[in-house]
Amino acid sequence: MQPKRSAVFNAIFGTITNYIKANYQNYPGVPEFATFSKAYRPYTKVSSDQQPSFFLALGPQKPNQQQTPGKSELEMVFYALFFLSLDPLQENPSAVEILLNTLDMVDDALYNNGRPQSLATANGGVPLVYNCWIDRRNGNIEIRQPIALPQAAIIIPITTISGTRLNGLG
Repeated sequence: MQPKRSAVFNAIFGTITNYIKANYQNYPGVPEFATFSKAYRPYTKVSSDQQPSFFLALGPQKPNQQQTPGKSELEMVFYALFFLSLDPLQENPSAVEILLNTLDMVDDALYNNGRPQSLATANGGVPLVYNCWIDRRNGNIEIRQPIALPQAAIIIPITTISGTRLNGLG
């Protein structure tokens, strides 16, 4: 049975948010986050005192009907957006290193100790998806480093696969 799309969205948001809150200090230069929101705002609406910030936005949905009757697989894409106010001239770590460490932090949040991320821990032990990962097929990871102004941004495409393969799991 297909899990509710909003449950997958909320689980990804919670997984990344909880990982950042618990682990940001383990990534050199990554400051404590001020904003976590499922309601995306452009960086022009996120003041520097509200940064770093994390938003989760909806991407394309790609159903794949392989079995009848009923729902089969669903590829859901989301975009993790990060805004950071960083000094373009800072050193040790540089603004670029902080951006790369932020990207590593998200990758680690989705890695799930070397196994495909099922988002089960965010759903009381019941898998919502059978894999969740950063996926270049749905767009490049966009990194905007600060140059003349202190605004930096990262946009990360995240793909999940869910559907009938989850039957019998849990």
